[in-house]
Amino acid sequence: MNIQQKIKDWIKEALKIDGDFVLAHPKDIKNGDYSFFNHSPKTENDLVEVLNKNKISEIDRIEVAGKFINFYLAKEFFVKSVEEINKQKENFGKNNLLLDQLSSAKGFGEPRKIIIEYTNTNVLKPMHIGHLMGNVIGESISRIIESNGAEVKRNTYEGDVGLHIAKALWGILKLGGIIDGNISDKAKYIGEAYA
Repeated sequence: MNIQQKIKDWIKEALKIDGDFVLAHPKDIKNGDYSFFNHSPKTENDLVEVLNKNKISEIDRIEVAGKFINFYLAKEFFVKSVEEINKQKENFGKNNLLLDQLSSAKGFGEPRKIIIEYTNTNVLKPMHIGHLMGNVIGESISRIIESNGAEVKRNTYEGDVGLHIAKALWGILKLGGIIDGNISDKAKYIGEAYA
C-alpha cells in the first residue's frame, strides 16, 4: 500500500468518512506533503484534534490552512523509504501489474506482450537531438513496462518506402543524379534533394 492510500484510510477511519475524498499534493510544499479540503460541518481544528489523537507514525504534524487540512510526512518515513530502496536495489518499484491473469493456458502469470515503437528517424536526413530524445523516452517507457511484468518488443520502422522516397529520388534526378564522395557528402546531398 502506498503512503497516500495509507493516509486516506487513516483519515477515513479516524474521521468516520463514508464516501471518497481527494487527498492531493499541494502546489506549494509549504502547505505540506498532502492536503485535503474539509467538506464536513465540523471545524478544521476539531478534525485536526481527532486526527492528532490517532496519528499514524508516518505523519509528523497536521496544520490547518483555511478549509484545508495539511499533512507533513515524518522524516522517519523518508529514511525508511531510502532504506527500502537500498535494500531492494534494482528490484525497487518492480511489480506484476502487467502479468496477464486471463489468457494463459498454463495458468496465471503469463507476461503480457507489448510492442513499443519509437525513434523512426527520417532516412533522408541526419539524426539530431530530437531523435535521441525520442529514443531515451521510448527506452524508458519500455523499461518501466518491463519492470511491471510485461514482455516488451521494441520496434522501429525505417520508413524507407513511400512518397518521401519517391520525392527524394525525383530531387536527386533533378539535381543531376547520384554524386561521388564520402558518405557524409552523400547524406547531405540526399537531404538537399529531399528538401
